[in-house]
Amino acid sequence: MSAPLPPADGHAPARPRILIVESQSRYLKHAVLVLENEGYEVRTAPDAAQAVYQLLDQRPGLILMGAALRGMDGMTLGMHLKADGATRGITVVAWVASTAKHGPEDAASAGCDGCIVKSVDASTLGKEIAPFLFDAASAHAQDPLYRRKLKILIVDDNELNRELLAELFVSEGHLARTAADGEQALAILEVEPIDAVISDLMMPLVDGYQLCHKIRSDARLDDVPVIIYSGTLISAASEALATNLGAVRFLRKPAPLATINATLLEVLGEVETRTRKALAAEGPQGQAHKVTAQLLDAHHDLLLLSRALERSDETLRKKNAEFEEDLRLARETNLALLPRSFPSLPRGTPAAESALQFHQRFTPKGTVSGDFFDVHELSDTKAGLFICDVMGHGVRAALVTAVIRGIFGELARTQPDPGEVLAGINRALVPILRQAGAPMFASAFYLTADTVSGEIQYANAGHPSPFLVRAESGAIERLGVRGHAHGPALGVVPEAHYPTGRRVVAPRDLVLLFTDGIFEVEGADEEQFGQERLVEAVRCRVGLPAEQLFDELFEEVHAFSATDEFEDDVCLLGMEVGAGIGPADTSDHHAGLTADPV
Repeated sequence: MSAPLPPADGHAPARPRILIVESQSRYLKHAVLVLENEGYEVRTAPDAAQAVYQLLDQRPGLILMGAALRGMDGMTLGMHLKADGATRGITVVAWVASTAKHGPEDAASAGCDGCIVKSVDASTLGKEIAPFLFDAASAHAQDPLYRRKLKILIVDDNELNRELLAELFVSEGHLARTAADGEQALAILEVEPIDAVISDLMMPLVDGYQLCHKIRSDARLDDVPVIIYSGTLISAASEALATNLGAVRFLRKPAPLATINATLLEVLGEVETRTRKALAAEGPQGQAHKVTAQLLDAHHDLLLLSRALERSDETLRKKNAEFEEDLRLARETNLALLPRSFPSLPRGTPAAESALQFHQRFTPKGTVSGDFFDVHELSDTKAGLFICDVMGHGVRAALVTAVIRGIFGELARTQPDPGEVLAGINRALVPILRQAGAPMFASAFYLTADTVSGEIQYANAGHPSPFLVRAESGAIERLGVRGHAHGPALGVVPEAHYPTGRRVVAPRDLVLLFTDGIFEVEGADEEQFGQERLVEAVRCRVGLPAEQLFDELFEEVHAFSATDEFEDDVCLLGMEVGAGIGPADTSDHHAGLTADPV
């Protein structure tokens, strides 16, 4: 199917906004160039977290989504978008490599509207996405709300009415300001550019009639239309009065949201038509005088703004100082969640003789982090290891880590099964994250180790599978559960199941847990370090003490990085098995055992 034809008046339709979510810049750069050359407005996001923030700011007509994203993968992002009422209506097209494990069937299962195969030159991308944009382009070709982002002022003394209308316009990708009466509305109009006003009639202080009159009496607001939206019984006389005072339309509550939106489109279209006709009638000289007057007005406004900024400069400095202090306290709190020492097992054993030795490396990307870990004593002979990676980084992610840390601490003391611990965290986390205002989730891995039996038990919630490094054979195994995929990330599926796996470890074995920041570092050719390189980096250091292995691993990743730094929070957690461990039978005959060499 080709792109939509221009309308009969000869004006080409406004091209929709496209959001491309892609981690690999070699694909992204060509795609942006091709689509912008074809007239599309293109926005980009490198991962799911940034895509979500983009959606909060501006609503695209189509999302072109890579599958292999950092953090949350594309298919999971697609499921989130299609499950959320605010984003369900956006067209989502999966953009996958020809060799990728995800294909059209995966895209359809995730709720995507289609699937396109990547090509480095991207020359045919415009034609490939055109069928998905056809309906949107046809429906919105003449739609002023679609062409530009508007600011609508909603005036109503009923808070629920204000919130419903604001949600409507925000869902269309626009800004909504609200006021409880005409007096508040006039104060907003004095300092902010507003495209249209939707007002109730009967309000305290300044009612809808008075508001219409004051707006029409101000030459600066001459092109701001006022729509009356009231539950009050409007007689012909009162409607005539409001019209004389400046109202352009009347709607009675409750009106369908589609009717409200259509009325607004119609009114704004009339304003634009009048403006074009007035400019055409004025001729070049009249237009020049008008532009000059507008520039003088703008200069005056800038002077007022400059003075206001000068007055508020000291206030801003104080606020910045307070913010810096809050960040410092948040960092201290974030770091206080991490263990300062590790248990010795069996209890009372000198640290150097412990049957289990623990090691860690923690590098936050920002002031505060979304990664954290914990090592705690479960009994005289058992220990638990927990590692978690919350979507994104910064204060938002750090707050979620604090919540998870509290929930985990309660469950780990009473529940011996790792899978049940993760299920309990998930059940508590889902309702909390659903109130966050944007999709949030966390991956996690929980492991318990028994020094008497030599058995480890573990469960996985959407986290990179840890390695079990066998000292005797040099083999590296991924910790998985035979016949089961690991459970989903925490905070996504309310009643998710997390299977528990089991292994038996031997002296000098090493269990290595990590977050994705260690292998998602990009090199000079924009290729990620990747899990396969991580495996090889560990394999060639089998037998080294864990501390030395961690140091050399960090050095190798730093040397690979194009920027010599990590692009995300990084956490490594290791458990070395000592000579005091229980039975060393590591055969693949233990219940729940799976051996996945890598």
